[in-house]
Amino acid sequence: MDKRNCCYKDIMIVTDIEKSAEIVLDCLQKPVLSNVERIGLLSPETNKDSLWGRKIVDLRTGSMENAGFYIIACKEMEDIVGDGIFNVYDYDSWWLMSLTKRYWVLQDFYVKKNDDIDSIIIGMSYLERGINIKRMSGHNLTLAAPTQDHFYDYEMYKFALREGCRFKRCIFEMNPYKLWYDLSLAKECNRVLSYLPQTGTLHHLKTDIDVVGLYKKMNEQYLSIFEDDVVKRLNQFDSEQVSFAKKKDTLMYALNRNEKESIDEIIRIFNKPYEDTFRENVELLKEWVGDMITRNIEAVLVMPPFPSIFLKYMDRSMYKRTLEVVEELKEINPSIKVLNYTESERFDDYYFSDWDHLNYFGANMLTDLIDGELTRSGIMSGC
Repeated sequence: MDKRNCCYKDIMIVTDIEKSAEIVLDCLQKPVLSNVERIGLLSPETNKDSLWGRKIVDLRTGSMENAGFYIIACKEMEDIVGDGIFNVYDYDSWWLMSLTKRYWVLQDFYVKKNDDIDSIIIGMSYLERGINIKRMSGHNLTLAAPTQDHFYDYEMYKFALREGCRFKRCIFEMNPYKLWYDLSLAKECNRVLSYLPQTGTLHHLKTDIDVVGLYKKMNEQYLSIFEDDVVKRLNQFDSEQVSFAKKKDTLMYALNRNEKESIDEIIRIFNKPYEDTFRENVELLKEWVGDMITRNIEAVLVMPPFPSIFLKYMDRSMYKRTLEVVEELKEINPSIKVLNYTESERFDDYYFSDWDHLNYFGANMLTDLIDGELTRSGIMSGC
């Protein structure tokens, strides 16, 4: 696409960090910038009713409104754009957000994929934030990411194999509600687009529009607007600054407790009467652990710890069924190593940053415990 053919008159930058907006503007094609009549800045304090000329499309229906300007959502605003201020799925933001969501995870993978890897770590944010791969013994990489369900866990495992990545063991995650969770059917379903380049599938996402075609179109639009690698620069800036994410990783939930909000969220995530999803995930996991046997890959199932408020309000019947599934997986793959820290008394609330995630100190403890267990089992590199 000719970069000079892009004729957006209005640009809205969605960010709450002024430096991010500066980076975006600096990366815009100069001919594009010269044609822009208005540049807006949308932050969490912006009144959504005052937004001008929103161009939006509902991912499920394909309905569009007020076409004619380009929204650029910076990394730190992804959740607000996807789930909050707009309350629909922003047409222009998908592509940029899909790159930023797991940017450094994928960058690290492509750097290391041709190395001899000891452990590949796959799971939700509980392992993404809960295992410090720099602290682990051996040479390791992670493909864990926020809201990543069992389906995309398995798909990313297969992606790593297709890319020629050689790893001795797979550390994967299960928690008391994940068997009932399907990202493509959840409120965060826009995030499945971030997996499209690696997996080629949107799983169960149903829409009235050609999302894959739309995704390709957005790619062309993106290339027509920017002359520099804005995604890399935004992520580089985010990694260098003292970001909110880094600050909260040193918070202690015991000292920053919001009990009512925590209870509401815990009850919400366990409100999953989705038996079809449960059955699909069980069969998927059975196939996955069987594949590890075939490939002679050591299977290590980690069930991460949770704070006291989570344990108090979680659905015990779902947890019981989860443990029964773990036993079924052990029957298929008797060599599977199961490390269940769900109710471990080692992790009091000072080791968590919120009602379900480990903080920096908790992550280091979990990493050391896993390292120790694998070393005692004689399956760590060099043992």
